[in-house]
Amino acid sequence: MMQQYTYATFTQKYKTNLCRHWQTSGNCQIGAKCHFAHGQEELRNPNDPIKDATVIANVLSNPIQIQSYKSIRCKYNDIGACRYGQACYFSHGEPQVPSSSSQIQQQQLLLAQQYQELLAQQQMLQSQGGSSATSQGSFASASTQGSSQVQQQQMQQNTSYQLSPEQKKNITIAQLQHMLYEMNKMKLQPEHATMVNRASEILQAQNIPGCSQLLNEIINRPDCPLDEKRQFETIINDAQQLALNLMQQFQMQSQLEAEEARKQLSQQLQQS
Repeated sequence: MMQQYTYATFTQKYKTNLCRHWQTSGNCQIGAKCHFAHGQEELRNPNDPIKDATVIANVLSNPIQIQSYKSIRCKYNDIGACRYGQACYFSHGEPQVPSSSSQIQQQQLLLAQQYQELLAQQQMLQSQGGSSATSQGSFASASTQGSSQVQQQQMQQNTSYQLSPEQKKNITIAQLQHMLYEMNKMKLQPEHATMVNRASEILQAQNIPGCSQLLNEIINRPDCPLDEKRQFETIINDAQQLALNLMQQFQMQSQLEAEEARKQLSQQLQQS
C-alpha cells in the first residue's frame, strides 16, 4: 500500500521550530514561505490552529523561485557541516550568477513545475471552476508547456469532484515513484545514479520536497546531455498523465461509492 504524506503532517509542524538560518544571520532566503518560525512571536504549539490558511497554501503551491538558487554560498559547506550535499539549495563553491532572465527561466526546476502543476489542478477541482488555480505559465518550460495545457484542459472537464488531502499526496508520491523507476533504468553517471537511489530513500521517509529537490538537481544540471534531457521530458510528461489517470480513477471510485450508497438507501426506504 502506498505510504501517505498528508496535509495534516505538514501543518502539524508548521512554525513549531525556529529557523536556524534566521537565528544565525537574522536573514532567511526563503522569507515568508519558510516552514520555520522567524522569531519567538511566530512560534506556535503543534496543537494550535493556523490562523491564516492562505499561508500554508502559499508555502505548498509556490515553490521557491530560481532567482536565488545556487546564487548564495553555503556557509555550512564552508565549515564542512552541510548535510544536504549536492542537493543543497545554496552554492557549494563559487555562487552561480545567471546572466539574463531567459537563462533563469531555462534553469527553472522541472520537478517543482511538476509539483506546481499538480497542486494547481487540485485547486482547480476544489474551486469547482478553476478561479483559484495558480498560473502555469511561469513554471512551464517550452518543451512541456503544450502537453501541460492539454492535460489541464482535460482536468477542467471534471471540476465537481474534490480530492482529499490524502489523495493529493498519494498522487504526488505516485508521480515521484514513477520518475524514480524510469530514471533508474537510464544509463546515468554513477554520482547521479547514487542521487536517484538517495531520492528513493528520502521518498520512503515521506520527505516529498527532499526527494523532489534531489531529482531537480539531476534534471537541471548544466552539463546534462541532450539525449538525457529528452528522456527527462518524456518521464515528466508520463508522470503528468499518470496524475490525470489517478484523479479520474479517484473520481470514478467516488461515483461508484455514491451510487452504491443511494441503492442501499433506496432499499432501506422500500423495506421500511
